[in-house]
Amino acid sequence: MNELNSHSWHVMRRRFAIALSGVLLGAMLPALLDCQQLASAQTLAEVPSSDPHSSAPQSPGPAELSDDELQKAIARWSEQLQSRSFAAREQASEKLFQLGYKALPSLRSLRGKMTESESRERLSKIIKALSSDDLKLRIERFLQGDDSQLENWSYLRKWFDDSPRVRELFVDLYQEYPEVVMSLNGSEAELSSALISLRRKLDLTLAMRMVPERIDMIALLLLMVTPEFDPDGDYDFLMARALDAYSVKNFRQDKVLGEPLVRLVAAWMPQSGLAYREQVLVIALKWKMDIGLSMATTTLQRDPPPTLLARCIQVIARQGLPSDARLLEPYLKDQRVVYPSQLLGRKRHDILVCDVAAAGIAYLANVPVTEIGFTESVKHEVFGFLYEALMIDLPKNEGQPNAMPDQPGLQVPAGDDEGDDPNGIGGLRFNQDLLRAIQEQNKRKISPEALAKARAEIRQKALKLLPPSQ
Repeated sequence: MNELNSHSWHVMRRRFAIALSGVLLGAMLPALLDCQQLASAQTLAEVPSSDPHSSAPQSPGPAELSDDELQKAIARWSEQLQSRSFAAREQASEKLFQLGYKALPSLRSLRGKMTESESRERLSKIIKALSSDDLKLRIERFLQGDDSQLENWSYLRKWFDDSPRVRELFVDLYQEYPEVVMSLNGSEAELSSALISLRRKLDLTLAMRMVPERIDMIALLLLMVTPEFDPDGDYDFLMARALDAYSVKNFRQDKVLGEPLVRLVAAWMPQSGLAYREQVLVIALKWKMDIGLSMATTTLQRDPPPTLLARCIQVIARQGLPSDARLLEPYLKDQRVVYPSQLLGRKRHDILVCDVAAAGIAYLANVPVTEIGFTESVKHEVFGFLYEALMIDLPKNEGQPNAMPDQPGLQVPAGDDEGDDPNGIGGLRFNQDLLRAIQEQNKRKISPEALAKARAEIRQKALKLLPPSQ
């Protein structure tokens, strides 16, 4: 019995030892694996890399070359880049890379002129590798005042001048939209590609009803005002939507970036197409940008459609001088519809170009529109006056859609009980003649003759407000 107990005890001790060993091994295994991976990484780090782009020392940069020598080296190796020999093309790629980031402007310009696909692809890879080479160190040097560290800095400095705040803005732009920055001195295809990429982000932002960031709009504006680049007109609409979503106060209150950004917007506005000119003029009014006046007057010369014409009249009235009222005189006889009555939500007359022109002349003369024949004041702090709300003052009995006729058919029968009469309503009984009269009256439209007469009177009053001809 004692031998049996002794044997059982030894078995239990052995099983416990095995279990304990398993626990300890499971706890130590991750640490052992980490040590092994670290040792392997250190071993690999000590092996020289065969990739010429894998470390900074492989790209010594052109510090020892003068500008003239740098350009000669670029010309030499770029020519060899088109050699029939694969080995020669490989050598040219390596030599161009070793010229360093200071060669980037010339390499980008060269890439835009390349027609051979392989040479262009090689240059693109070299440019990408150089752009990311020692970026952190380059940013630090740029923020300390070294302009050569980040390419295309001049494009932002042109509009915003140079200050620590503007340099930080450019670093943000460089990191957030590198494709935009790189394309600023590139080909039209590169500019278009950058614009498409930027549009995807802005479309998503606006679709989610989010306000675009300032950096988003600056990136878009820099592309839109690039000389000799004519983007599709839809981008004008995108720009107008982005600006409309952003509060102008956020720009105006920024003493460093506010006014330069407004100048950048003003540079884009005249380049916008006629299709979205109305939205652009609305931005000019909301942002209180005087350029709206010159845009409106030049747009008049292009025979714009009625809706855009009305917006031009509104801008001229809001931003112009009393003498500018003469520009509106030719439109006092224009009978084209600006705002149909169906869009006004109730029975009203159409708003015509001549109505807007008369209201614009009254506004420039500082005369309330109610004094020339409209029913109510339509003044507005931002837009000057709201032409959508213009209503002509007609005689009370002329064309009132809901006016009640005489009611001889309305009877109160004596002794009748409402419950006894299926036609009774609240103790009153309507005969069929009265019901038909009400229906006809509700269908009745405003008299065209009365409108024409009222508009003629408005026109005469507006003509009297015009300044003397010079």
